[in-house]
Amino acid sequence: AALYEEGDADAAALLAARDIARVEIAGWPESMPRPHAPLSGFTVLALGGLLDMVGDAEREPLRLGGHQGSYPAGLAAFTALMAQLAAKGVPPARVSLVEALLWVNWKAASGAHADGKAPTRDGARSEFQVVPCADGHVALVYGVTQFDAVAKLVGDARLNDPRFATRPERRRLITEIYAVLRPWCAARTRAEIYAAAQARGIPFGTVVTPFELLDDPQMVDRGFIVDMAGLKMPRLPVLWNGAGFAPAPLVEERAP
Repeated sequence: AALYEEGDADAAALLAARDIARVEIAGWPESMPRPHAPLSGFTVLALGGLLDMVGDAEREPLRLGGHQGSYPAGLAAFTALMAQLAAKGVPPARVSLVEALLWVNWKAASGAHADGKAPTRDGARSEFQVVPCADGHVALVYGVTQFDAVAKLVGDARLNDPRFATRPERRRLITEIYAVLRPWCAARTRAEIYAAAQARGIPFGTVVTPFELLDDPQMVDRGFIVDMAGLKMPRLPVLWNGAGFAPAPLVEERAP
């Protein structure tokens, strides 16, 4: 792959003549009119629908952490490059940040089409929430068929109420359910909740800090956190023939 300035005819001709893999990463879909103002990461999140997923509907949208637009676009670009390298005759690819986010947020479009109502910011009425526990926070996320397993995990008879038998009713009565779940979590540590949930196949997730990630047993065992000139940082999340690629420090050129 190569980069060149728009309008650089010599560089463009060179690329067209050579048998190389090419991927263009752009902000907008090719068919969408270009805006007058520059595209930003924040507006990409808005156009992809992700800003309508997090936080309370009564306040302004919250930006998701990290670079959510870049992650799926990078994955799509990597897939396109691998296809071009693996097979002859695959044409150059174009990846749109906005379309990549729509791909990730497919449930919003599908839900709007199927139910006539897109998922939006439910805040305290959200089905899956992050709640406090004894030493931090835990994300109470589980499969839509796993509520009975959650009820058995918590062991509170109130969760066996027949009104909670169906998902639509559970969503309508979600504040009553969290009135049971929140105290249960508050009395336990992240590790206790995680271990108990894992034993029942429930994908609760603990909220960890960047410092904790450095010593996370799974990350350490996979060799995911590497040392680069005394600085710890994650390697690329891709394996080639079972081996990962760790970034290397730049070597300054010195005059002889």
